[in-house]
Amino acid sequence: MFQNILHINLIKYKEVPVYANKDQIVRYFVEIEAIEGSDKNIGVFAYYYGFVDLIEENGSYKISDLQFYGENYLCAPYHGWSYDAEAVVQIEYGGWCSLVKELLPTVQKDYVKYISFEGTDGYHYCMVFFQLTNDNDILIAQFRREANDSWTLIQINPEDCIKE
Repeated sequence: MFQNILHINLIKYKEVPVYANKDQIVRYFVEIEAIEGSDKNIGVFAYYYGFVDLIEENGSYKISDLQFYGENYLCAPYHGWSYDAEAVVQIEYGGWCSLVKELLPTVQKDYVKYISFEGTDGYHYCMVFFQLTNDNDILIAQFRREANDSWTLIQINPEDCIKE
């Protein structure tokens, strides 16, 4: 995984919710900048984001899984809506799932975007995205406010809404 990597800078990291095995896994989002060797005998900068899962064993935390994805600097700013959090919510949850009654103003704190909306089903939703260095927005978590004002981690797959 780290073959031909000459240097790594940690750009971002933040604990994120886990959908499966919540009691056993601690998950972190990470974004790194790497200097890599290339076929042209020069070093190049590359950016990756991903997730690091930790498990506790005998009072120590150990890495149980790593998932990294390369960032594309040519596609995100120029191609389509799927790289923009606001558009994703409007198209996938609004258009595909008919779930968005009213989209609320986006709240952004550093690289974290909170896209909230009132649902057609009477619930209030909040979708959490992280903005990568290349300006691509990555969906991290989905929440629904319950009747008692607590937020519940949910998982809606918008592609299920258009399968029919």
